[in-house]
Amino acid sequence: MRLHRIVHYYMCYLVLASISVPALVAQVSVLTQHNDTSRTGQNLQETILNTSTVNVANFGMLFSLPVSGNIFAQPLYVPALTIRGATHNVVYVATMQNNVYAFDADNGNSTPLWAANLGTPVPSQDICSTDPVECPYTDVIPVIGTLATPVIDPVSGTIYLVANTKDTSGNYHFKLHALDLTTGAEKFGGPTEIAASEFTPFTELCRPGLLLVNGTVYMGFGSVGDFPTWHGFVMGYDASTLQQVAVYNSTPENNDVGGAGIWESGNGLVADASGNIYAVASNGNFDVNTGGTDYGSAYLKLSGSTLSVLDYFVPYNQASLNPEEDNVDLGSGGPLLIPNTTLLVGTGKDAVLRVVNTTDMGKYNPNQNDNVQNFVATNPPVLSSPVYWDSPNFGPAIYLWGLGDFLKAWAFNGSKFNTTPVSQSTISGAPSDAAVLSLSANGSTTGTGIIWTSRPISVASNPGPTAGILYAFDATNLTTELWDSQQNANRDSLGNWAKYAPPTVVNGKVYLATFSGQVVVYGLLAAADFSVTAAPSSQSVTAGSSASYIVYVNPQGGFTGTVTMTCSGLPAGASCGPASVTVPSQGSTPLTVTTTAGGSSTFTITATSGTLVHTTTASLTVTGTGPSFALTAAPLSPATITPGGSATSTVTVTPSGGFNSTVNLTCTIAPATAAVPPKCSFSSATVSGGSGTPTLTVSTVAATASVRPNRSGSMYYAMLLPLCGLTLLGAGFRSRSRKPLGWLLVCLMLSGLVWLAACGGGSSGGNGGGGGATTAGNYTITVTGTAGTLTQSQPLAVTVQ
Repeated sequence: MRLHRIVHYYMCYLVLASISVPALVAQVSVLTQHNDTSRTGQNLQETILNTSTVNVANFGMLFSLPVSGNIFAQPLYVPALTIRGATHNVVYVATMQNNVYAFDADNGNSTPLWAANLGTPVPSQDICSTDPVECPYTDVIPVIGTLATPVIDPVSGTIYLVANTKDTSGNYHFKLHALDLTTGAEKFGGPTEIAASEFTPFTELCRPGLLLVNGTVYMGFGSVGDFPTWHGFVMGYDASTLQQVAVYNSTPENNDVGGAGIWESGNGLVADASGNIYAVASNGNFDVNTGGTDYGSAYLKLSGSTLSVLDYFVPYNQASLNPEEDNVDLGSGGPLLIPNTTLLVGTGKDAVLRVVNTTDMGKYNPNQNDNVQNFVATNPPVLSSPVYWDSPNFGPAIYLWGLGDFLKAWAFNGSKFNTTPVSQSTISGAPSDAAVLSLSANGSTTGTGIIWTSRPISVASNPGPTAGILYAFDATNLTTELWDSQQNANRDSLGNWAKYAPPTVVNGKVYLATFSGQVVVYGLLAAADFSVTAAPSSQSVTAGSSASYIVYVNPQGGFTGTVTMTCSGLPAGASCGPASVTVPSQGSTPLTVTTTAGGSSTFTITATSGTLVHTTTASLTVTGTGPSFALTAAPLSPATITPGGSATSTVTVTPSGGFNSTVNLTCTIAPATAAVPPKCSFSSATVSGGSGTPTLTVSTVAATASVRPNRSGSMYYAMLLPLCGLTLLGAGFRSRSRKPLGWLLVCLMLSGLVWLAACGGGSSGGNGGGGGATTAGNYTITVTGTAGTLTQSQPLAVTVQ
């Protein structure tokens, strides 16, 4: 049966890989912690972010996605999913409040595509009932919910999660959930209670990232702050039935004390191509050398089908690693399986980098270590795992950033590492926490490798929270810092650091968990720029008078700054006055053109800010001198109004050259395409004698609602009247009298009249519509005065909010 399931999953993956769907081409998924079951932490299909594009000018925070609860789990990513009829790239986030979110990964919409809650989380201080002296407990606070990074099966469309909960009776639980990727609904009859002999949910934590291999979901467990009693567990559950298939306990003989937890600072359990499982047990009892079965401080190779121990490595000095008071903890840094080899590499709290051959792990020798290699790599303790890349400069290498040390890379020669770093940063790490790392590159292409790493800025994460920082380094030269989130902190600051949660780098974006109730998303910024327009598009004035235009500056990509205006190509003798716009405090400015002689032209308005230059055009016709008039209008006051409000301007008509004719005033509003534009009117639309100061009023309307009468009751009365008639008809047949027949005719006539009243009016009844408010936006009101062939105009700006 198990072989059948393995073949089924393998064929499903082959079918998925063979599908030719244009939307999936070049799309990358992140389905598990540190990207793959070897836990390399690398995305080798990143074609957007590289060492040329990632810098403070071009790269920064795009948006954030709000969640409830701290995030320990690495965000996961699935492209091109159809949810509610639309295609989305989706980022999945699980929090310590046991909330699970599916967000559109690209548009910044703070409303999730779906969200689910997996139950009430456990208050962190509950553990203090076992040993109050050791409290308060500060490692995972204030609640414990979904701690481990989930795992996704793209074939079945399922995300698997382990949630820690406390029920209303005060009982504690771990449950395995399988949620539909597109709806968040539970699948396969889930959730399933996680249970095993000697397994106590109250004193266990599920920290390592979940592993999905050959149709089985694997999970690891360790202690809650070493409060007794705990054991290290690895459990396997069938991915399609959620039934338990195997259990491993690292200290089955040491039941009173336990120990040897499997936690790995959140790093995922590792699998090789044969389906074997690898984990590292932390400090605890070790007695295998004397015939026992307790594996404290051990690198473990477990059978994927039974979780029995196939091989192991324990350092020769395990006795000094295991005592709880020393807490050296070999398992604080999860292992990495080096690609195309059989070698595991990892570190622990002693900061020793260990290389272990999975075909002959070395077991235990009290006199020496019989694994492949051991050397001190950085400052202790290490609470993170390395990442791997085959660099174009120095070949295969791993990267690690210890606390109070420099980010380092060690070159790998195929069997061992050069103990001298091949590259290291000039920036020192946080004094109290090791950084978490990810790597992005386009294969091994030069100029594409980037180490992404986050850590606290200065203060320790325990108890926290503490402010964090995200870095990007050139992976071929770690002295080159490309960018960090504090270079433009107002734009890019991430908030509080989420320990153990690596950045997720995929398809041109970086998704980072935080302890600030949000996932922050970074990427390439739209270039800061602006566009420029002018209104009205044409003017006609007499020589010696002025023409007024309004120039609008529309910022793009976060543009800020001062934009200055100049004119060229004006009619002879005309000139435009100085004008400028400061963005974002202003959006437009008047531009006045003075004239001295007749002529006409389409002239150019040039808008300049630094190296950015944009142009627009307008037309001007200047007629000869003679009897004429000038038209000016004061700026509308207020310049910004809300629906239902109004603004006014004093329009002044001034005669020249003996002009004394009547001037007719009109006003137009642009854009006229607005659903409900403002309206304009004059206190007097005519100015006699060529001189006057009428008032222009721009008015708006607020939203209104109306209710039509409901006539359904009248219809019911109309329907009852024929019943009355039928009753009378029956009485008439019984009495054989003509009088009831007369009453019947009266009833039928009344029912017809009532029916017409109920149905009349051409309306269906119910609640009616009402009027809409004036459409929000920026409007140009053009005031035009006309006297025979003479025309003068003046634009005014108003904003409706």
